Amino acid sequence: MARYSRRDWLALGRLALAEAGPAALTVEALTARAGKTRGSFYHHFPTHGDFVAALAAEWRRGLADGNKPHCPYDWAVERGMRRLAAAAPAARSEVEAADAARIARLRAAQADPASPAATDYAAIAQAVRLGLLADDRADPERIDRLLRLLDEMIAAHWNE
Repeated sequence: MARYSRRDWLALGRLALAEAGPAALTVEALTARAGKTRGSFYHHFPTHGDFVAALAAEWRRGLADGNKPHCPYDWAVERGMRRLAAAAPAARSEVEAADAARIARLRAAQADPASPAATDYAAIAQAVRLGLLADDRADPERIDRLLRLLDEMIAAHWNE
């Protein structure tokens, strides 16, 4: 049986979060899904809170490293992370930091980043994104299509 690494646990957590939300992140659910023992999990994460903090930090780093505001990203993971943030302070701080960074990038791309118009533009783009992510009933393909359209609109605005 192959040993599970910290990276494996985080990848599994990301997948579980995207597929089933925060309820899928219990130690019991994760170890059952991985076919591993609790000891394997706790070898890498002293507490469940440490796992949640690492998962949230990895998610935010992924946004900062590879996902400019106009690039597609994994909306199902972001939706799950936002739900997790409602109950987990470590996740909440990462979501807040990601939001602040996204808004700052949107403002910085404007001709006058300090202007009220730049602030309003960033707020509107963020509100649209959050509204799409909040709709549980929406078809996943439609969410993806609308988020891509929003990203294209932002990119076009940046290139004016």
